[in-house]
Amino acid sequence: MDIVEVQTDIHHFSHQHSLKLISYPNSNTEKILCSACTKEAKGWSYTCETCKYCLHKACSKLPQKLYHGCDRKHALVLLASPAYGDGKFVCNACGASGTAFCYHCAQCQLDLHPVCAFMDPSLLSKAHDHALDLCYEPPYENKLFSCDLCEKPGSDHWLYRCGKCEFDVHLKCAKATQEHSSM
Repeated sequence: MDIVEVQTDIHHFSHQHSLKLISYPNSNTEKILCSACTKEAKGWSYTCETCKYCLHKACSKLPQKLYHGCDRKHALVLLASPAYGDGKFVCNACGASGTAFCYHCAQCQLDLHPVCAFMDPSLLSKAHDHALDLCYEPPYENKLFSCDLCEKPGSDHWLYRCGKCEFDVHLKCAKATQEHSSM
């Protein structure tokens, strides 16, 4: 039997205080949000006892530098807050805004939510017979497409696509119909 060593206290680049590992929900009924992804803290999370700063255990392990296929010239740097003065960024992958952690390339003006940065390169959808591949931009001259699932327009953001059938799908639509392998 392997023994797994767990760090109960960490120092994270994104916060000045030490973070302690606790399990949510704990005795507090107060809703705590992860400072990285802004989702509710559930399960094991690192929390600052001084100021309520919190990171999911998985979010605390995000790499600070990421080499990604969407920017083959530069490494993306993980920022604890957006690089812009208004405290927001627009994700180049999904088009949604964010106010928390983001992967950023200053030279390319590229910003990604961490969850978008780690999207599956291909997936199987219950709505299509072939695998759908992640595309970093629509393959059309005007950079627009129509989602073949919801029939709503898509813009110059990432999509899942079957090139063989020219089947184009929004990221959210593809994830909603994703087949999960049973193991």
